[in-house]
Amino acid sequence: MLLSKKGGRSAYFYMTDKLLKKQFFSHTGTIFSNIAIGAAVFTLAIVLSGIISAILIFFWYLFLILATLFTLFIILIYYPNLFSSVSFDGLNSFINVAITTVAPVSAGISLLFSAVSVIFLAMGEPKRSKGRIIFSSVLIGVSAILFIILLVGVASK
Repeated sequence: MLLSKKGGRSAYFYMTDKLLKKQFFSHTGTIFSNIAIGAAVFTLAIVLSGIISAILIFFWYLFLILATLFTLFIILIYYPNLFSSVSFDGLNSFINVAITTVAPVSAGISLLFSAVSVIFLAMGEPKRSKGRIIFSSVLIGVSAILFIILLVGVASK
C-alpha cells in the first residue's frame, strides 16, 4: 500500500492530505463563523445602544420642553398681559426680504452648479457617476421650476 503511487505520492499520504484539507476547511469555517457571530453581537449591541440613547435623548428634550412650558406658564400667571406689546412685524419683513432677494439667487446658483456638474460628470466617466448625473439632472428641473416660481412671484410684487 505504501508503494502504490497516486499523483507522485503514496495512497496513505494522499488520504492524509484529503483529510487534512477537510479538517482545515472545517476549522477555518468554524473560526470565521465565530468571528461573524461576535461581529453580529457587537453590531447588535451598538444598534441597541443607539436606540436606547435616542430614546433617552427624546425624553431629555421632552423634559426640557415641559420645563420651559411650565416656566412660561408660571410667568404668564403672574404677568397675564406680557405678550400684548410684542409685534411680529420684524420677523414678517425678514421673511419677505429672504423670499424676494435671497431665494432667487440661491435657486439660480443651484441651477448653474447642477448644470455644470452634469456636464463635467458626463465628460468624465459616465458609467461610474450614473446616479449622480441622474440626481443632478433632477435637481436641474427642480431648481428651474423654483427659479421660475420665484421670479414670477417677485415680479408680481
